[in-house]
Amino acid sequence: MAEIDDALQETFASGRLPSYFVVGDAGGQAVARGLAVAAENCHVIVASREPQAWPDEVRFTRLELGDELTPRQAGRSALRMDPDVLVFEVERGELDVDLVELTVTAASTGHGVIVRVTGCADASPIREALGALLAAYPPAFASPLSRTLVCDAEGVAQVLDAVSGEAVWGRGQPIPEREALTGQEPPAPPPVREPTPPLEPQLLQQLRAALEGRLRPSYVPRVAAPTGDAGCSKVGGLALLAPGEAWPTCPNCAAPLPLALQLARETCPEPVQARFPAGARHLQLFYCSSSDCGADDAWEPFGTNRVLRFLRESVPASEVPECPEPPEPADLVGWDERVMTPHSEDVRDLSDELQIAREQLGDLVREGSADAADVPYASPSHETRLLGWPAWAQGAEWPSCPQCEARMVLVAQVGADDGPLRMLFAADGTGHVTQCPTHLDVLAFGWACG
Repeated sequence: MAEIDDALQETFASGRLPSYFVVGDAGGQAVARGLAVAAENCHVIVASREPQAWPDEVRFTRLELGDELTPRQAGRSALRMDPDVLVFEVERGELDVDLVELTVTAASTGHGVIVRVTGCADASPIREALGALLAAYPPAFASPLSRTLVCDAEGVAQVLDAVSGEAVWGRGQPIPEREALTGQEPPAPPPVREPTPPLEPQLLQQLRAALEGRLRPSYVPRVAAPTGDAGCSKVGGLALLAPGEAWPTCPNCAAPLPLALQLARETCPEPVQARFPAGARHLQLFYCSSSDCGADDAWEPFGTNRVLRFLRESVPASEVPECPEPPEPADLVGWDERVMTPHSEDVRDLSDELQIAREQLGDLVREGSADAADVPYASPSHETRLLGWPAWAQGAEWPSCPQCEARMVLVAQVGADDGPLRMLFAADGTGHVTQCPTHLDVLAFGWACG
């Protein structure tokens, strides 16, 4: 029995993450946990009614299912956190089309998925739920949730095709190849990409004319090693606090909140200084980076897992508490000005021809073959910077001021896929600090993964 368990666990250690249903209460729990633990270099999110029962020695993000958090809600919340592996422990009655559709979506977009179904001794409910869903798809559609593991007290007894129910492996048989065990085809070699052809001068001229009036300056930080100055512009490290204030903690998991971003007004570019309210000297974002935090509004502009504020009177903190997974400290010692035009989500009035031309220009920029004067007319970059236009990781998500309902404006963008804030909230995410143009103390921070 150890051979099949080892082979299944190796599928999660290989980097190509498969997806499995797990049935059979006797041994099913151990099998599901063994698979999740094998994904040791992955971000694993577990949604269960007993998340605390999962092994403490492995860092899981745990979501507790209940009346206030259904499996579907938990899945939607988890996908916004962009996990490598998503684990559900659900009861047989919760295995409905909605949940299966969400897990199929997760698996088909590159996430590993483990769905353990309790109170289910065989694979028939899996076939029923998948069948109802797959009926809406073309006949040739291959479900990415393609294998069901049937378990007993000794471990995995059978590996079945989740759609047809046919046996892929049974106890006593030789272990099949990985492709048969997971239902995944071998990865295709990457296509050879030809260089992007240059834009026709007439199209480029039209694109520049359409976007010229929307150019905005943006300021990219120059980063240096931390000096220990609590009052400078920085990411991570020692922060300023209000007089008498303790270091902020997360209201969801009680962990100390690492300092994600601090801007000192006096060292910011003048257009940024103009966004500070009267008397404010610093802008601060403390953000919970703990993988054990279960905040279900972590990405929302007014979520509960952060402190975002302007600070007027302040004193240096005595020390930096031991925060989970903090960003690497760095001082922001200067700003390089760049100009840019809006993301395509914010220029819907461009013709289809010009939108396609802009995408072509973006490819040229990424390949390093665009003229420097044309770079501002491609979509804005995802790097950390101040002002300018936001680069949306998904759709445009401008928040509204809760006091006056006005659309908020960009103050700072935080790129989490590179630089000192890498992995702060997602492996390939982009976050935005926005501000009400009238109520300057009203700030928001929302993010999305790419």
